[in-house]
Amino acid sequence: MKSHPDVLERELLQAAEACLHGAAATSSDQERITLADRLTDAAMSHLRRSQALAELARRVRAAELWRAVARSLPGGQPPA
Repeated sequence: MKSHPDVLERELLQAAEACLHGAAATSSDQERITLADRLTDAAMSHLRRSQALAELARRVRAAELWRAVARSLPGGQPPA
């Protein structure tokens, strides 16, 4: 079963805080490297999602601009 991304992110943040503030002495180098890799993967996932949303926003704005221009032309009605 896959966990919700917010839950996974919260767990990663808690693990990072524990690693940075006290529990680092009990974490092995390999555990810290694995945690850093998982944090990097989560950050890249956020970046990809944000880029996809930004592209969608650009497309929506362009479509609205096109409709506005078409409406401003004499007899111009944009297709539905």
